[in-house]
Amino acid sequence: ADVIISTQKPLYIGFFSQIGLFLWTSSATICFYASKFFEKINKKRKLSRYLLDCGFVSSLILIDDAFCIHEIVLPLKGIREEVILLIYFFLGLLIFIKHKKQIFFIRKELFTFTICLFSISQLFDILVFNPFIKYIDIEELLKLGGIISWLAYVYLLSSDYLNQEILRIKKIQN
Repeated sequence: ADVIISTQKPLYIGFFSQIGLFLWTSSATICFYASKFFEKINKKRKLSRYLLDCGFVSSLILIDDAFCIHEIVLPLKGIREEVILLIYFFLGLLIFIKHKKQIFFIRKELFTFTICLFSISQLFDILVFNPFIKYIDIEELLKLGGIISWLAYVYLLSSDYLNQEILRIKKIQN
């Protein structure tokens, strides 16, 4: 709230940011829990690793958002924001290349939508970022939409595979 008061921004900006932190936490929790569950199933080890990587990315972005790492902390240390965003991009690309089979097997449309929202949000952040420009509202909404989509993606992905596993176990029992 102190930041909102000092920048004279609308209260909902801080609200979106705080909700985003809760959603990142939820996403990471789902990913880590599901990863641990699928780790024990022979044919689901790649899925387990993918969910673990998704949980790691969710946690990394959670920490970055909570402490303004790429916007304030690292730039104060002489590391430009664009360099950090480029590192995040290559980390995402590496995970994408490593897990493309898991990504394109199920829920690929939601994954693609999520990436589009985050990309547009980052474009706003890079191209028109200025703490006193109105477009920050649009960037915050796009980012929140991306986080909500990401949470929906990891939840639906995990529950789809969990339901498949439950059906497989029921077939074995019958």
